[in-house]
Amino acid sequence: MLDDYAKLIIMFETFLSTVTATTQVWFQWSIKIGIVVLILAAAHFLVKGISGLMRKHMKGHIEPTVLELSEIIVKGVVYVAALLIILPSLGIQGILMPMLTSAGILGIVLGFALRDSLSNVFAGISIFLDEPFKIGDMVKIGDLTGRLYDIGLRSTHLKTFDNNLIILPNNLVAESQIINYSKKDPKIRVKVDVSVSYETDLDKAKKALIDVAKKNKEVMKDPAPDIVIDDFGDSGVKLELRAWIPNAHFIKKTPSDLRYAIKKEFRKRRIEIPYPRMFVINGGKAKR
Repeated sequence: MLDDYAKLIIMFETFLSTVTATTQVWFQWSIKIGIVVLILAAAHFLVKGISGLMRKHMKGHIEPTVLELSEIIVKGVVYVAALLIILPSLGIQGILMPMLTSAGILGIVLGFALRDSLSNVFAGISIFLDEPFKIGDMVKIGDLTGRLYDIGLRSTHLKTFDNNLIILPNNLVAESQIINYSKKDPKIRVKVDVSVSYETDLDKAKKALIDVAKKNKEVMKDPAPDIVIDDFGDSGVKLELRAWIPNAHFIKKTPSDLRYAIKKEFRKRRIEIPYPRMFVINGGKAKR
């Protein structure tokens, strides 16, 4: 009888130990699963937030397919990072180092193979976030001026005044000086340099220049055009006509029209534009 009672006690203790061990295991796995769920939830909301920012800043600036590809890349990066955090939390350490080593070697190989492309992609992302321009803006990138035709992850397309489509790598765009003529206040000031002889009445020359500017239909009345004396040259006084135009569409045409009109107006008013002259002394007589 006592032996049976002892056996029951041993069986009960064994059962309690088994239940306790099982409970501990389930509790530990419940914590691990909870951590995994939290990490995946955080990754999901992070991807959602980044995608929202990308759509806010990039939509309308790039092609929809490029935007979708960008979102896929972001999702891949975030979820791979989440996986690398999850594996240690589950106690799976054995495959983590080989994965990291393989990923590191693969990353180095791909980095060397695609360094120019990746540089352009990161520069493109920087351009999207900074928003120095948008499709349709009239811009000057480095020495090139034209209308922005397209913005991609690797390159920016610029259509010049000659209707040439120029494809610029994004890293070159990011390193160049950019002038956006289509900003909130699109009007810009153009300048026309002209010289008059020292014998010319400057007030007469300034009035002629102002009259020419006022007759041009692209020149704005407010702000009004003005004249400044830029410098004293070797053969004449250098004047500068400064006029405002409503936008960059006329940035080439208006100065050209003004120069044409100035030449005609100066001839009409007998205002001399100085130019180099050479005198040849031949037998005591000067010849031009």
